[in-house]
Parts: sequence; structure tokens; C-alpha cells
Amino acid sequence: GNLNYAFISDKKESPLNADFLRPVIHVLQQLDIPVEAGKRKDLWLPGGYKVSGTASHVSKGRELHHGTLLYESNIEHLKRSLNPEKRNLIARATASVPSPVKNI
Repeated sequence: GNLNYAFISDKKESPLNADFLRPVIHVLQQLDIPVEAGKRKDLWLPGGYKVSGTASHVSKGRELHHGTLLYESNIEHLKRSLNPEKRNLIARATASVPSPVKNI
């Protein structure tokens, strides 16, 4: 499965940044889970394993940041789900970057 988190705040003058991850990183490190923020506002374990992906949206002076944490996920099922048969899918979303994953 996974755990979800979300933060809503007033829009800052600076562009969207990874500051919203600070409380998530702090809590996980308090639980002896040594995560670090990545370049794409995601969270990683040592050894190069991604444990969290995030997304953000700005509207009407507010910022929404949300993310997931892999927790007791069946990694084999996840891999099969993320590699479906090739189809002609058209999406407006930001392209995904395949990464090795692990549960927290």
C-alpha cells in the first residue's frame, strides 16, 4: 500500500520548491528512516531507492503539495502495474522517470 500526505499553504513569492518536504523528512528520520529529498521533489533511501513521489498545483494564491510513501507495497505487483502493454496513450501530465523503488 501507500501513505498519502498533503499540504496547503499561501503561495510564496519564490517558485515552487521542496520546502514542503521538510516535515515529512523530519518525521521519517525520527523513525530511523534515512530519507533525503531528490531533484524532482521526491524522497529517496540510501542505495538509490525512491520511496515517495510528489505533485504540486498553484491556484488562487494557494499551493497544494501532495505525495505518497510506499508502505508494505507489493513491489512485484507495482512493477507489473507500471509497465503495462504499450498503447497509444496521450497524456498532458509530466512524464514519469522510471526509478528503482522500495518500501519505507
